[in-house]
Amino acid sequence: MKNKIKHTEHNVTVHELVNKIVELQDKKNNRDFAHSYALGTLQAIIDWEVKGYSSGLQDALNRAYSTVEAELDAFNKGVHAYQS
Repeated sequence: MKNKIKHTEHNVTVHELVNKIVELQDKKNNRDFAHSYALGTLQAIIDWEVKGYSSGLQDALNRAYSTVEAELDAFNKGVHAYQS
């Protein structure tokens, strides 16, 4: 069964995305590596954008934020193995 990801209702900034990733990693007791996760996410977004695989940088940021937000919501509900 696939979880539906609710898309964000506004254009997300890089700062908002990084904060959401840090929040999720903190909940997972992984705060020491939270910024590494954020950096990896941003690298992937930029790489996909440069290669033309993305439908736009803003869309990629919004999708990444929605994905992290959905995982955080699932984690908060006690679903520790979030599956898409």
